[in-house]
Amino acid sequence: RRDWRLYSGLARPINELLIEPQATVHDFNSGELSYDGFWYHHWYPKHTSPSVPKPKRAESVVRAANRLFDGARKSRWSENCLSVLEDYFAAFSEHDTNSAFLGGWRLLERIGGWRYGDYKRIVDRAANCFATHQEYKLLGQHLKSRRHSFAHFGEALEEHGDTIAHQMKEFISPLMRMYIHNPFGFHSEEELWDFLDLPKDKYIRARRAHALEVAAKFHRD
Repeated sequence: RRDWRLYSGLARPINELLIEPQATVHDFNSGELSYDGFWYHHWYPKHTSPSVPKPKRAESVVRAANRLFDGARKSRWSENCLSVLEDYFAAFSEHDTNSAFLGGWRLLERIGGWRYGDYKRIVDRAANCFATHQEYKLLGQHLKSRRHSFAHFGEALEEHGDTIAHQMKEFISPLMRMYIHNPFGFHSEEELWDFLDLPKDKYIRARRAHALEVAAKFHRD
């Protein structure tokens, strides 16, 4: 969802669904209290509090969150999916846009199957989840450049931080949904990443499929 917001002052959290500053802690399976007290979540300053969404919008956000959690519980790599959702929520609940952006980038590395130094591949994998993948590949390259500038040279996002953090969320969301829901029934994360590495060009895919068929005959598989 594109949601560019223009305002002055500290940035607001990007997420619409937020945990309150004090919350009880419950057992994941039974729902019973796990701790006789409250867990504290860092909250954003009161003067930057977002407006309360309309009831229909709030219901829509809750339904979307429930679908993600339901998909995570049913996943073949359920534990990883639930952890990914925790990281996603934590990243985009930040009121500091630099922290939100870097949290989103770390999540991209995780769900994109990052290996040391292989940033181009995870950008390509995320971009390949979009129909207009070439456009989003350019966006991914831009986000990669901003990440390197911040991580290696300390260049903060400054006045463009809110827009870039939104771009980060938009860029990784389709890959995260595919990672969690696994619509093609892959047996492992590696299979998913192999699928995302396949070329978009139909002719190249057909040529590769033919080569694999010939190889199976040659090796008598």
